[in-house]
Amino acid sequence: MSAVGETSRTRPSDAGRIAALLDRAVAGALGRRVTAPPELGPGWDPDGDPAAVDERVRWLRAAFGLAPIDVDLALLAAMPELDPACERVFAFLNDDPGLPRPTAGLAIELLRDQPGGGRLRADHLGPDAPLPASRLLHLVPPPGRPHAPFGAHALHPDPHLVSLLAGDAGLDPRCAGWCELRLPPGEPGDLPERLAAAARESHLTRTPLRLHLRGRRDRRRTRVAGALAAAVPAALLVIDLGRAPGELSLALPVALREAWLQDAVPLLEGIEELDEAGRAGVGDAVARAGGLALLAAEGPLHLGPARGGPPLGVVEVPVPDPSAGERGELWRRALAAEGAEATAAMVEAVAGRFRLTGDEIAESAAVAVRRAGLEGRAPGADDLQAAARAARASDLGRLARRLEPLHGWDDLVTPPGVRAQLEELCARVACGPAVLEDWGFGRRVASPGVTALFAGPSGTGKTMAARVVAGTLGLDLYRIDLAAVVSRWLGESEKRLDRVFTAAERVDAALLFDEADALFGKRSEVRDAHDRYANVEVAYLLQRMEEHPGLAILSTNLRENMDQAFARRLDFAVGFPFPGEEERRAIWERVLPAEAPLAPDLDLDELARRLVLAGASIRNVAVAAAFLAAAEGAAIGRRHVLRAAARENEKLGRDPAELAA
Repeated sequence: MSAVGETSRTRPSDAGRIAALLDRAVAGALGRRVTAPPELGPGWDPDGDPAAVDERVRWLRAAFGLAPIDVDLALLAAMPELDPACERVFAFLNDDPGLPRPTAGLAIELLRDQPGGGRLRADHLGPDAPLPASRLLHLVPPPGRPHAPFGAHALHPDPHLVSLLAGDAGLDPRCAGWCELRLPPGEPGDLPERLAAAARESHLTRTPLRLHLRGRRDRRRTRVAGALAAAVPAALLVIDLGRAPGELSLALPVALREAWLQDAVPLLEGIEELDEAGRAGVGDAVARAGGLALLAAEGPLHLGPARGGPPLGVVEVPVPDPSAGERGELWRRALAAEGAEATAAMVEAVAGRFRLTGDEIAESAAVAVRRAGLEGRAPGADDLQAAARAARASDLGRLARRLEPLHGWDDLVTPPGVRAQLEELCARVACGPAVLEDWGFGRRVASPGVTALFAGPSGTGKTMAARVVAGTLGLDLYRIDLAAVVSRWLGESEKRLDRVFTAAERVDAALLFDEADALFGKRSEVRDAHDRYANVEVAYLLQRMEEHPGLAILSTNLRENMDQAFARRLDFAVGFPFPGEEERRAIWERVLPAEAPLAPDLDLDELARRLVLAGASIRNVAVAAAFLAAAEGAAIGRRHVLRAAARENEKLGRDPAELAA
């Protein structure tokens, strides 16, 4: 910055001293060796490296596209922080001891005539000017005067600008705790050349390119981000949005600007933890930042367009989970690292079933080995399964209820054809990794998951069959709470359902949609906006079901109400008929425990013939009769069963008097 001209508030005899003081402040604060002006006396020779100072100023100009007049303005605003002696000078120039820093009006006056014809104008301080737009300079009204004229607003430099001018090249302190600068990784790896070239071009030219790294949060996703940074080449600034302090709309621009200053590629993590307003703020900040930005999220991004700007144009870069074969190798390595032997049976028990990330496999292996070690034995398949299940604990329980596998095949009374279909279903899921991955059929099918419809009257064993199937496959079964999923608010049902499927994929769980026709029912004729949106909602559910890689079971009492477009996407459709007399006799045998005392007059053939009930109702009657008998201190007899059956008929809306005798 050159010596300032005479101002309206200074006498001619003071102008030279003020100019010398300001030049001294700049030179002393930035460490430049200068010849002391006569007004300051001999002997003043501050230490510093003039080459380093010039380099910082040149870098400041290049990094933010500043004109020389903008650099002078930045230096002028930073003077009170760089040298407190300047506060007295500015207070004098402002003719106000309460204003010890330059104001907008004073800056325009001081920098009105610069070498080369530069001249500071009011538009250099406007919101779209380089310094204010980059948030390097803030205009603050005087205390107690929020509506003061523009010229009275004080110039406040960003704290990190002052640090950079003073020679501190570290991360902005406001980024501590939620931003991590990582050195450039070694090689781009297996990135497609066009993707690597596009990333390099975007970073070097500041052309906007936003990439959505879609995959689960682990080292695999971070490696892809590191490979993109290596392709530039540049460092990687990992920004954890879930740990951002205070208002994200204020903190994130600082972090994105820091990525620019550090010549790093920003990687935004934790987007899923933000609410709708937070995600919108992310979209706005990324749109304003320009250049290359990596946005990591497991599911779809819902950032929305920047305020007053075009859509972000985010390009999705899939980061797939490890295949079953890759997971097997990861399990073997993780167990070997813990000093445990990995048998083929152990690895097979967990690699195909639990779709864990590499990080989760390493953690699960360590837990399994330590758990077995506490009992003085080597780890087995059960230890690995328990550790893997614990590793996938999630918030699925908020939208679904876990059903314990209480039943086995011997408890299930169905016609032979139904049993055969259920066994085929189990085989389809169990052999999925081998057929889809090893045999290559994964390239021929739209979805790796399995969807089954269990249809039949209430109480005919649909839920019990789902328990048996899940138990046979060793899967946790979650029944979806439709009341917690379906919402009358526009778009909310889709978001909740997406969370259900995503959480189920994390825990490798089987999903049971009870009364599925409520979710997957027929699309209606469009008469108004509500009908149109309801049909869009069904279409989205069909698409999400197709993308689900696991087992989904839908049960319904009214198969005719199911949408035909969905029925065509089913892998299995199993019908559960109302039990006949022979099946009812078999059900009575199974619901009465061997330990239960039975009276001689209890004739199961008579009960099967007389009580035309579904399996769930027969169970209810047996339990109620047992309590009636226990209250009397007697064995379970005919009268207890008939009395309990009358109550069950009453619940079902039938005439209980039919069973009075």
